[in-house]
Amino acid sequence: MNSCGLVLSNTSLQELSTLVMAIVLPTEIYQEIFKYACTDDGTTGRSLSLVSRYFHEASRRFQLQCLALKGERQLHGFVHYLSGLPPNDRRVRHLCISLVLDAVPKTTKYRLVVDEGTFDFWEHRETSASLLQLLRFVSPSLATLHLISNLRRTSILLPIPLPFLQSLTIHGPMRVGSRIKDTLPMFPSLQHLSLRLFHEYPTTTLRQISRQAPSLRSLSFSLDRPMPVLSRDFARALEYTSYDPTQGFPVSLLRIHVRHIADSVVERNIWLRSAQKAMLKELSAVVERDQRVAVVGICHLLDYHEAQLHWLEADYFHD
Repeated sequence: MNSCGLVLSNTSLQELSTLVMAIVLPTEIYQEIFKYACTDDGTTGRSLSLVSRYFHEASRRFQLQCLALKGERQLHGFVHYLSGLPPNDRRVRHLCISLVLDAVPKTTKYRLVVDEGTFDFWEHRETSASLLQLLRFVSPSLATLHLISNLRRTSILLPIPLPFLQSLTIHGPMRVGSRIKDTLPMFPSLQHLSLRLFHEYPTTTLRQISRQAPSLRSLSFSLDRPMPVLSRDFARALEYTSYDPTQGFPVSLLRIHVRHIADSVVERNIWLRSAQKAMLKELSAVVERDQRVAVVGICHLLDYHEAQLHWLEADYFHD
């Protein structure tokens, strides 16, 4: 009895409650709970790390499982944080990065490959360096990646390989040369690719995607303005696929979805209205030829907060 009283007098209520919970449930059960709880923007993981020493250690594996980073400051800060962790603690599976700058560069200053042999991604060198370092840190575990930015990017997908990436969504414009490099980073596990809110792309886009993502199952384009050339590229790629998949779509591809801008947005501009009409007509012909292609509705021009909410609502967090 005295020994019990001694324990109570030297133990805080919070520590005692943690001790009781640890006795009631094995650590493995808690870890399963943490796995399914840490599917938000990282708030749950941070909260678990502050509950107690026991919860901090038990949830360590899942604290960074699902994260959303907004702005340059958070991006640079998180890279600095990861640099101080051992590799086994850099386990990020689902990542959303939103980077919207008030002042966007008007001219292209950086190449796909700079003199030192490293790659740029966005037309903003410091930010690109942080992004690529972050991806190198988490590449052994990263399964889904959602990038939101108004910066033009200098590669169609990403300039470094991510061997276990399964789903990739990129919002924003691209500005890429049309020459295909002999060596491209590979994404052998990538099954779902969505490119959103862009209005120009290089003529080699579909061929590059086919080479870099040979296991791709679904491809989605959401356009922020009409692009009649897209339907022609689809038709050409479908012709190639039957006898040369490296020039067309991956043979694993099951569906290709296109979302276009609303008619109400283009009705006041004669050129846009005409381009939209031509694009939809040509896409209809492609859809008739291949059932994998579908025009699935209107591309809603989401703001960046709404885009992040869509990421949080995705169903791949509980795989």
